[in-house]
Amino acid sequence: MRKVGWLRAAFLAAVAAPCVSGCVYQEWVHSSAEQGDYAQLIAHVRSNTELQGQLDTRTERMFREGPPVENWQELGVDILALLAEQAGGIANNVMHREEGGLALYAFYHPHDDLLGPEYRTYHVDGPEDLFSSAGAVSHSLMQIAPGLWLQMATRYGLMGHAFCGQTAAARLHARRPFAELTTSEVGDLAALVSGVQRIARNPPNCGIYIPQGGSRWQAIHFTPAGRSLPEADQEERPLQIIPLAQVRQMIESD
Repeated sequence: MRKVGWLRAAFLAAVAAPCVSGCVYQEWVHSSAEQGDYAQLIAHVRSNTELQGQLDTRTERMFREGPPVENWQELGVDILALLAEQAGGIANNVMHREEGGLALYAFYHPHDDLLGPEYRTYHVDGPEDLFSSAGAVSHSLMQIAPGLWLQMATRYGLMGHAFCGQTAAARLHARRPFAELTTSEVGDLAALVSGVQRIARNPPNCGIYIPQGGSRWQAIHFTPAGRSLPEADQEERPLQIIPLAQVRQMIESD
């Protein structure tokens, strides 16, 4: 979901996670972990102007533009074609990577049934109807902690092999009571929720996939005008295509 949901999801670990131990919400995390709830945390990070200022600085660094690249949109591979070639096609295959201990999954077909009825859903950002859209919308799931998932939806368009878009919606899924989270888990959650809210306000950007061998691909990022984004590229890790059934098994065993 490059630069679409997937790329955006991948940025969160770099944009938000480094903030966990030192951001201004850390004092709130320690004082509220036992008495707060998910909705309060989401509202808190949205309204905290000092935290948003810190994220503005980090995000601006991540998206600092480099030199233009000629024919950038024709580089890499057609990732949708690769997904379609797998057994089960696009609807039954996902892109996967590990980022700072977080599991990231991205797919181009809505799968609202991945998380069962034991999960409660909390709105984070954007229109909810995007999560059931099968149009030009990419979808991603990030596991924050056992029983805790961040879901994102991104509207995208294609420029050659490049996906260009902007995160448009996000929501949190939790099957554990808020009071059961550790302080570290509350901190990670606050960092990632604040990060996705901030990234959703960023201008659209684009991504291509470069083969790395061994059924792995590396995402490279650009502005829609073809300027490189070297800071964002440094944060990327290779991804691979896996069957959707593998994701279901992992969620069921979570």
